[in-house]
Amino acid sequence: MPVQVSTTQAFESYLSPTGSRLAFELPDNSNEQLRIGLMSTSDGKAYKTLILPRTPGLVPVRWTPNGQEIAFTNLRDNGTNIWTIAVDGNREAKPLTNFKTETIFDFSWSADGRQLATLRGSSISDAVLITVTK
Repeated sequence: MPVQVSTTQAFESYLSPTGSRLAFELPDNSNEQLRIGLMSTSDGKAYKTLILPRTPGLVPVRWTPNGQEIAFTNLRDNGTNIWTIAVDGNREAKPLTNFKTETIFDFSWSADGRQLATLRGSSISDAVLITVTK
């Protein structure tokens, strides 16, 4: 049976590897940052908000396998990379990958947490103008 854990307005949610914590995207009207709320699943109380830089496009957010950091994508210097930030909030975000080109559309760790897979590529789109003549 479903159980409501919070009444906080939130978007995407991510359960920690141990199931004891939940990370979720909080609304932010500035479009300059991504706010990630952290809460305990045992009492439903939010205890921390992490501020991440806003990147154009989809920003996948995942827990690291050890459950001590949040991983997210960030576009810098023409390439999207995966960055991590400690959930205790006491350290700056640091890059985990160092790609120079392309976009990371998604990423995931293997079940044992030893390997990281990324879905990378380029988005190509064309504009076509169609006019109707009579």
